[in-house]
Amino acid sequence: ARIEYRASDPSANPYLLLAALLVAGLDGIERNLEPPKSIEEDIYESGLYRRLPTLPPNLEKALDSFERDSLLRDVLGVAGENFLKLKREEWSEYASRRITDWEYERYFEV
Repeated sequence: ARIEYRASDPSANPYLLLAALLVAGLDGIERNLEPPKSIEEDIYESGLYRRLPTLPPNLEKALDSFERDSLLRDVLGVAGENFLKLKREEWSEYASRRITDWEYERYFEV
């Protein structure tokens, strides 16, 4: 089978992405949720974008959202917990790094 979903981030894990999409879709079906009305206008020209929900601005906030999503965490189980732990460590390492003056001067123009 071939599935194409263009709205996702290309750096997303394809297996976790597909699992999340399926879980969200099945949850919507089980709860008889109606999808929101489609937006046909230019959201930037109309200013509508200011009222729309936004994605988390960084990995840390995205992980916080994932941690609060009990449905997805229940479905992913141990794999989800391991992913969360790994990405928390990755964020911690990223957030603790600082670029030295030497690195900046040496590599900025490269």
